[in-house]
Amino acid sequence: MSRTSSTIPSRSHRRGVLAPLALLVAGLAMILGSLSVAGADPVGSIATYTQTANAALPPAANFSGSAGGDGWGLVFTDTNVYNVLHHTVLAVSCHSKATSEPCPTSDGYAGGLKYVTQVGAAFYTGMGPAMYIDETTNHLFVWAAKFVSGTTQTAGIVEVDLGSTDANPFVAFHALSAEGEAACQYGACIGSGNNTLSNGVLVGTKFYSYNYVTGLGQASGAATQNTLLCFDLTSVAPCAGQPYPVVLGSSTQGRIWPAPPIAAINGRVYIDIYGSTTANSLDKIACVDVSAGGANCDGWPINPPANVAGTATAATPFPLLNSSGTPIGVCFPGQPNVCTDFDGTVQSIPTDLGELAPPPNSDWPAARSEAVVHDKRIYVPNVDATSEVWCFDFVTGESCADFPAPKTFDATDLSGIYSIQQDPSYPSCLWVNADSGTAQIQNFDYWTGDACGSGGSLLPITRFVASNTLCEVKEWKRFELVSPSVGNWTSGTVEFDDAHGDSIDGLDPVDIGSDGSIDLVPLDLQTYPTFGNLRVKLAGASTPTINVLMVRRRERTV
Repeated sequence: MSRTSSTIPSRSHRRGVLAPLALLVAGLAMILGSLSVAGADPVGSIATYTQTANAALPPAANFSGSAGGDGWGLVFTDTNVYNVLHHTVLAVSCHSKATSEPCPTSDGYAGGLKYVTQVGAAFYTGMGPAMYIDETTNHLFVWAAKFVSGTTQTAGIVEVDLGSTDANPFVAFHALSAEGEAACQYGACIGSGNNTLSNGVLVGTKFYSYNYVTGLGQASGAATQNTLLCFDLTSVAPCAGQPYPVVLGSSTQGRIWPAPPIAAINGRVYIDIYGSTTANSLDKIACVDVSAGGANCDGWPINPPANVAGTATAATPFPLLNSSGTPIGVCFPGQPNVCTDFDGTVQSIPTDLGELAPPPNSDWPAARSEAVVHDKRIYVPNVDATSEVWCFDFVTGESCADFPAPKTFDATDLSGIYSIQQDPSYPSCLWVNADSGTAQIQNFDYWTGDACGSGGSLLPITRFVASNTLCEVKEWKRFELVSPSVGNWTSGTVEFDDAHGDSIDGLDPVDIGSDGSIDLVPLDLQTYPTFGNLRVKLAGASTPTINVLMVRRRERTV
């Protein structure tokens, strides 16, 4: 097959890591018109293109925490896993996904850490500081409180350049509360004065956190305490009209720290409201409809159901789905859990769902992250020292049949799970981060519970298609394994998965030919609308890096 160079511009890939691209054009014969640069082809033109990309490597399974602290949530690029230390000064922790080793000093890390400061100011994190990585700039956005002097703090987003080799990769602070209207555990964000922002949640490209301030009721006028803060990740600026009021009724915010957890479910943000200064005393459950511009949800706040009210139950809400995987309500952790519809009416639920990862009788519930929803399944961490992840299948109405019930980690390695996240570059891989242990960060396959490294290397087809809205793939023609080259592996297969990394009915794995290629034409991949990933499995490979060339015919539609 002959190939000629193309001037198609390179593009960034999901989560900010650029896979090496060698953009080539093959098969100069065209069905319509002459070949031209992508973006300049007339509407309706059809051409054959080739493009190469690197696969996401299966990650190492076990990672030790950073020397400066354990962190809480996790975010990912193709090559690294990041977290920030929680309830302390802002520091970014970085590990290599392939080796689990801390990122090197040559990239500006000292012991795998970078401390982020601004001249004349310091940043302090809360119990559950959520993060987001921009896919084009490789910038990290994390919730924090900016402390200058005295006892006043300001809540907002700290922007960090992950591509910088500087020891302090600070880019900007985006204030979202009024100056001085954030709070900390001991009045001031100094020493161990953790901020009292909630965990952060994503709805589309909007990033939300609740600005919890004890001793005050519902905000009025221009006040920003006890409001829902919002950051627009597209415009890199405060959301229009934020902060959004949170209706508390007659309640006054209680406990100082940790802040109540929030969850985003079906375009709504649910917020637990504490009623006293005792541990996690749940008084009300509030709701903000962010899909309606930050309006209060009809019928909310509600009084918590009897077995959810009181102490030690204010853990993060999780969604109630129907058997098709559509959200139909929200569940509140209790003993047992209780679920309501979106109007707040209690619903009948299966026994296994009622017993799903019950909150322990301690301070731990407020440290639990949002659940991970995958299709018609839900995965919930148990933040108690039992070190468990529970899985519920809404199709069967029972615990997931092919998943450990629950998946339990060795407490010496990992104890007190804080959070669970899905890896966007390896979507069948779930990661957890925990309070303590020799391997505080671990991952597993969401079907089997086994380590993610056993599932081969994933390659999203978006790395071969510049834009599905502009150029429709008419035919996937050929797969070629560029690296490792022929003679540097013994055998291999390719599986064709959906966007979640799951196999597609009717598409069986195909052996890679001795020349490193597969003829894709007989497979009619373009007729499978859920086709989203290649899963490449090699035996006897001389290198873990997998580079693939794909040939396709495409039609420009716009």
